[in-house]
Amino acid sequence: MSFNVNTNDIIYTKTRLGVNARAPIRNTEGIEVGDVDDRGESIVAPVRFITPEVRAEFLREARGLIPESPFGIGNDEYRISEYARKLLEDAEQRVITRRQCH
Repeated sequence: MSFNVNTNDIIYTKTRLGVNARAPIRNTEGIEVGDVDDRGESIVAPVRFITPEVRAEFLREARGLIPESPFGIGNDEYRISEYARKLLEDAEQRVITRRQCH
């Protein structure tokens, strides 16, 4: 199972500490299976899932893509957070690429 963030689903909020991004996480069928709430001031972004099984699958993928935390703290939560942030970044890059092509 692969995961993604749809570019149209991202909600940005400007705060005094920066820009926050919130978006649902979807599986390959497009079904919402969780969400990420990336806050500029947070080291680890909160990521929620609809079931423990989805979280476990997300973590399996994250372990294959994201190295251990350089801080040595909560490596599973760190990897989940960084993978979710990577999905957000990938979605943002798709928007930038589309705009440059037009």
